[in-house]
Amino acid sequence: MAAEGGLPSLAWAVSALALAEEQPKGASVECLLLHFFSQMRRLAEYALHIEYTEQFGTRFSWKRRHAHNAWVPEWVQLLLVDDPGNLGKASTASPSGRPAKTAPLGITAPSIPSALAVLYLAEIRLAWKAISQGLWDELWRPTTQEVNHSWCFSAQPRLRFEHSLSVHQNAKTSVLL
Repeated sequence: MAAEGGLPSLAWAVSALALAEEQPKGASVECLLLHFFSQMRRLAEYALHIEYTEQFGTRFSWKRRHAHNAWVPEWVQLLLVDDPGNLGKASTASPSGRPAKTAPLGITAPSIPSALAVLYLAEIRLAWKAISQGLWDELWRPTTQEVNHSWCFSAQPRLRFEHSLSVHQNAKTSVLL
């Protein structure tokens, strides 16, 4: 999975596994998916940091977004996932000889483009809607041919550039046309 989608795929997989740990052993796939998407849909209002500590294990830190301008900045924090394989390895010795407190090693960037975050949220909400209504076939349905073709790259190079600027401006000002 990570080979095809890189670190973002790995981060989503680690997030899903961390949330699955909250469920009882033997929980069904449907139950696990329902829990995952019920939690991840909160990303519209909160940024999530999944931390791993030796003392407490997995910890979910939700940070509320400012509702009136949450998507105005060009870059936003959506999902920050610490590397679960680096517990206790992020500290270094300070000049006094004591371990210095450093930021944990992450498998995600601290922030992503707002437009990408909005796309992730749209997919999460569509999945949540399908699951919560019991429409499992909608969740696994392949995309249509129209969606498979990149709408942005089907035009001539000059038109592509002008169109992408327009989309960027509309997304930045929160106006979708």
